[in-house]
Amino acid sequence: MTSLVISLYLSETCRCPYLLFASWTPIPPYVIKDNSSSEPRGIIPQILAHMLQNSCGRCFSYHKWNISYTINATKHITDPDSRAKVDFRFPVRAAVGRTTYRGFYSYVPLITVPGVALMTREKTPSGYARDLGTSVLGCWPIFAISFAIAILAGVVIWFAVSNSILQPEVLSICPSTL
Repeated sequence: MTSLVISLYLSETCRCPYLLFASWTPIPPYVIKDNSSSEPRGIIPQILAHMLQNSCGRCFSYHKWNISYTINATKHITDPDSRAKVDFRFPVRAAVGRTTYRGFYSYVPLITVPGVALMTREKTPSGYARDLGTSVLGCWPIFAISFAIAILAGVVIWFAVSNSILQPEVLSICPSTL
């Protein structure tokens, strides 16, 4: 009888490569250039690290993946450097609901920011004067209350002084004043 030996090999592969490449442009607070290191700081690098930790997990051959950060050479968010092979580009501005960028780049929105446009007229010097006059006239209740309290205080002091002069004790002390 021959013996049969069965060998079982487990081969685990890593879900992500050892080195991932990221191209970024500094735009605070999303991505901030850190002068003390080559890695950026900000909201998007933190989100990217947590996202990769959850999706790539821990690899048994090299234990942890690494991200190589390079600043976008074109300095434009809307025009990524197509010569560089990168896995991530950030930040990228695109319209809400888009899944591709420039037709063939896959796009995943991480942060949705509502857009607000504030339109004002340019003020003339007379406009500033009008605003100042309106502000002063808007404070009329404060001036009216202050004026009324000053008059009331004057009347109270006048009554107090006029009553003390007409009292007989004061007249007997100073008879020459009559």
